[in-house]
Amino acid sequence: MRVPSITRFLKYMQAIALIVSGMIIGAAVYMIIYQHNMQEMFKINETIRQENKDLLSKIEGLEKYKDSNTVIHSIIIKIQEDKDKEPLDDLIKNDIKNEVSDDLKVLKGKQVSIIYKDPDYVKQLYGRKTYINVHERDYVVEIQYMFVVYGEVTFWITVEEFNPDS
Repeated sequence: MRVPSITRFLKYMQAIALIVSGMIIGAAVYMIIYQHNMQEMFKINETIRQENKDLLSKIEGLEKYKDSNTVIHSIIIKIQEDKDKEPLDDLIKNDIKNEVSDDLKVLKGKQVSIIYKDPDYVKQLYGRKTYINVHERDYVVEIQYMFVVYGEVTFWITVEEFNPDS
C-alpha cells in the first residue's frame, strides 16, 4: 500500500494553521476588549450606586427632620484631591466616602450648634483617621473643612495612602 506524499497537503495544512491561529488571536483580542468594557461598566455602576445611596440617605434625613432647620439632617462628603499626587480611583473614593459617612452618621439628628460652638471638637473626634484594608491598602483621611447650610453639613476631606515610616 502506498502512503500519499505530505507535500500534497502542505498548503492546506498551512492554510488551516493560519486560520486556527487567527481564530485564537481574534478570541484573545475580543476577550481583552470585553473585559475592558466590563470593568468600565462596573466602575460606572458603583458610582451610580453610591450616588443613589447618598440621595436616599439625603431624602431620609430631609423627611425625618423637615420641620427643623437647627438639626443636622444630611452629611455630604467631598474629597479634595492634591494636584501633585496621582488621583484616586473612583471605586476607592466611593469606599472611603462610605466609611467616613458611616463614622459621621452619629452627627445626624444633633443640633447644628455642636459644630458652630466648637468645630475643633468634631475635628478632634473624627479629624485624622486611618482606614484599613480599603481595596487592600490603608488610607489616612483628614477633615479639612466643614460647612453647615440649613442643616446640611459638607465635610471636605483629604485622602493619603498610609505610610508607616512617616
